[in-house]
Amino acid sequence: MVALLTIDAFDWTFGAQSGLRAQITQVSAASISSMAVLRSSLFTIRIGATDAHAGPYALIKTLLDSADRAVDRGRAKRRSLAVDEIMSGVNFDNAMMKLPSDCFALMQNVSPEEQQAVVEEVESLKNAGSLDNAVRVRQLGLVLMNVVGEEVLRSSVDALASEIRE
Repeated sequence: MVALLTIDAFDWTFGAQSGLRAQITQVSAASISSMAVLRSSLFTIRIGATDAHAGPYALIKTLLDSADRAVDRGRAKRRSLAVDEIMSGVNFDNAMMKLPSDCFALMQNVSPEEQQAVVEEVESLKNAGSLDNAVRVRQLGLVLMNVVGEEVLRSSVDALASEIRE
């Protein structure tokens, strides 16, 4: 708003002649300049291996991170219920290779890096001998759901049911 009020106060039209065209240009210029200001850091402080930003960016980043956490908390219960339902009766040893492979085959745009990260998490679950089957299956479902979504995971588990269920 401050940028738009400044542009309007000085009657900057940026070369646009007509009223509506000038207003659209002014609003666009104010929006772009505001984004640039809000994304800026006055300076960056390195603390160990972490960079700390000082300026509008730090405030906006904090607000966005807080909003992300609130959304995650709101979705957690629904995701928990969904993954428990989808993965019910699945045997981890039977599913650990087949299920990720099938999910990735159903998707067209899962990057090799994302696939490798899932493979590493599955390997970690495989080596977690202290976790029982139910916990490992739940974690496998959540890892896959993060990448492919609930419906693809459900579809894949249903398609492979005879091979991966106990």
